[in-house]
Amino acid sequence: MLKNFKINLTLAALIFVTLFVTDSYSQTTKVLFIGSSLTGFNGQPVIFNELATAAGKEVLVVNGARAGHNLTDHLSVPETVEKINQEKWDYVVLENGDYGLMYEETRAEVWTTIGTFINMIHANCSTTKIIIFMDWAMKYGVSHNGMYYSYEIFQQMIYNATMDVARDKNLIVAPIGSAWRSIVNTFPGIELYAPDNGHPSLGGSYLGACVYYSVIFQESVVGNNYFNTIPETEAQNIQSVASSTVLENLGLWNIVTSVDLEDKDYSKNFSFHLFQNFPNPFNPSTTISFELIGYCNAELLIYNSVGERIYSFLHGETLSPGLYSFSWNGKNDSGNQVGAGTYFYSFRTGNFVVTKGMILLK
Repeated sequence: MLKNFKINLTLAALIFVTLFVTDSYSQTTKVLFIGSSLTGFNGQPVIFNELATAAGKEVLVVNGARAGHNLTDHLSVPETVEKINQEKWDYVVLENGDYGLMYEETRAEVWTTIGTFINMIHANCSTTKIIIFMDWAMKYGVSHNGMYYSYEIFQQMIYNATMDVARDKNLIVAPIGSAWRSIVNTFPGIELYAPDNGHPSLGGSYLGACVYYSVIFQESVVGNNYFNTIPETEAQNIQSVASSTVLENLGLWNIVTSVDLEDKDYSKNFSFHLFQNFPNPFNPSTTISFELIGYCNAELLIYNSVGERIYSFLHGETLSPGLYSFSWNGKNDSGNQVGAGTYFYSFRTGNFVVTKGMILLK
């Protein structure tokens, strides 16, 4: 009887350990990155892994990035296919490695390639969520087929092209390009570019990793104590921009559905993103920008500190999806210069309103 008791006790212990290990592994968030040197530079997947670990997350991160390879190239790489099939991934990140999505002559091929990846990934695990990487424009703009596109114009092209394929194929968007633009406008002292003005610096890779953190875990990375070798204040500013870009627009990036937005009370910001003005504080002028996911009737107004409307940019005009920027020179609707102090700009569409503060100096 004692022998049987010992055997039963041993079996119970083994079952407990097995269940414990299985449960622990099931709680691990498994992420595969497929991309080019834009992902591989500075070990961005490793930075993401370190951020997650510092926050107490259990993660399995595999880097499938290959320098010089776009997604179409990856289809011919056996190791990429092997990586897709080696785990039941929670998330797979697709980064194309070039501007093929933006150009008419290559766009159809990239769409087809993305569709092929979706089929491969879901054949391996139907519940895997697929994230599409939103690129950034080169520092001094892009020339293509005899045409020059400034940084701002090409960033808008990237935004439109990425959002189009994401909506069509039901992909989650990692809005690295939008966060990048916010850093460029809000913290121009932070260098996001490598010396070639296209690849990311360590700060640029850190920004991307922070965006992925907020996309995958749907929580802010602000306060995370992993900075790599980036100065603490700079890293904290990057964390703040990455988190706000993602979390204020969960529906925009298809991270949660409209039903989820309603359940989680994220709906207030799902259709647009209002950026912090730049510069701020300012004198004599500043730029106010916002992004839209769909067509809407919009108001953009400025108020003084006692709530009086002093200037109007938009009065309910119908706007199409995209990025918009307006400059304010510190004057009211009558053309008179207003005094120094705190002012508020408010964007409204339907019942949704977002307001931000700014400071005019003298």
